[in-house]
Formats: sequence, structure tokens, C-alpha cells
Amino acid sequence: MAAEQHATVRKYAGAFLQPFKFSRSAGTIHCLPLRQLYAEGRRVLPDRVPVGHLAKSERELICENGKPDRRLYEIATLALLRSGDVWVEGSRSFRPIDQHLMSKPAFVALLNDTNDIAARIDAQTGRQVSLLSRPLYGTVS
Repeated sequence: MAAEQHATVRKYAGAFLQPFKFSRSAGTIHCLPLRQLYAEGRRVLPDRVPVGHLAKSERELICENGKPDRRLYEIATLALLRSGDVWVEGSRSFRPIDQHLMSKPAFVALLNDTNDIAARIDAQTGRQVSLLSRPLYGTVS
């Protein structure tokens, strides 16, 4: 069914793939063969194309006759870009989770700073409470 939409996808895929480099947690997605095909205007896939980014069932379907089917290869590769674990390199919106986390040394330094600040705040608060409570208790008697 997805291969039926190949003509529509083919109109826009070349322009869409050219400027971006796609990545995912398991490694880079190999859109380079598709980029080259669109840039060169070729219609036939080479005999060997990278399929490591595709699931085993997709690989078997694409290479059913021993030679990869371009329509199915393009649709499967482009469909993979819709999954949640794929992002455009350099994008700030969608990055792998480990890039959002701070390094352990930075975290320890921040934690130590936070503890120092908390101790200073507690000391300052204690001094202010004692200063404010003195006149209050002295005038009540």
C-alpha cells in the first residue's frame, strides 16, 4: 500500500533529503544512496545498498527477488524517518537524551555549589531570625 504513494513521495523526497543528516540512537540512517539517486536523476538502485537501518522483515521484502526494489527501499527508509528515535543532526529540538544530560563532573560541581549556597542561606536566615526576635521578646515583658 505504501508503495502506491511512491510517485507522490518521489516528487519531494530529493529536496527533503539533501540538506539534512539524519541520526538515531543506533547510528546514522543511510540516506546517502537516496540522495545520490535523486541528485543524479537515476531511476535504478545499485545492486548493493545499505540496509542495516531497516528491520529484517523490511530487508527481506525489499530484496525479495535478490535485487532491491527502489520503491520499497525508498518508502521503508523514509518511513523510518518518522519514528521517534530519529533526529536531524544539529537540531536543538530533538536530540538524544544523553545530550540533554549534564556530565557527571559538572553535576558534582553544581551539587557542591548548591550545598554551599544552602548552608549560607541557613546561616543568614538564622542570623536574621535571632536579630528580629531580640527586640520582639525584649518589649513584651
